Amino acid sequence: MFRLIHSFSSSFGLIGKTLVESTKEICAAVFPEEDARLSADAVVELNRAVDIARSHYGELDDIKIEFVYKTLKTTMACRPKLDFIFKKKKNRTYRIYINNKAKKINGASITCLPFDAKVGIVGHELAHVIDYEDKNILQIIWTGIMYLTSPYREKLEHYIDEKTIAHGLGDELYTFSHYIQHNAEIDQKYKDYKRRTYCTPEEILSLINFRYSVS
Repeated sequence: MFRLIHSFSSSFGLIGKTLVESTKEICAAVFPEEDARLSADAVVELNRAVDIARSHYGELDDIKIEFVYKTLKTTMACRPKLDFIFKKKKNRTYRIYINNKAKKINGASITCLPFDAKVGIVGHELAHVIDYEDKNILQIIWTGIMYLTSPYREKLEHYIDEKTIAHGLGDELYTFSHYIQHNAEIDQKYKDYKRRTYCTPEEILSLINFRYSVS
């Protein structure tokens, strides 16, 4: 179950939620004029990327996932909705956040990515949902705490990249990683952070080749 939602953030959570029903509404609500100008075609392409990535994760068909537009320091992020503490696993909702402040991002706005790169990064975030689904409440809380430390964050993100590749999105993940590392307009500090924390393009290719060699 997937929904696109436009949200305004505060330090205490998310407020002002509006369910987006159509491409026209997505353009108006998610990307207001002062943030970025998107054509209807650009939004349709983003929705197509989500659909393609989702098709590789059949085990998530009955999982509640909301795509929420929010100001971030990176392209996308995934977290369980805060009320997961009070709910059984089967009733959890996960949120995949999409940056909607293109002018304030040091990395890459999802709207600027090549199509396959869009599919790859969405696939990566869906792999995070798989990881959360394998954890109980205390384990999710522990993950959130430990994610603040570089060694744990790097280990987890490499694991998530491996899960993305295992779900058949290695080529798309490579396209995203390669784009980040070879785009002159992307801040070098962001590139360095990506190389430290996630699989490099070379590592992704190695994992793809290994996967095919044993299949």
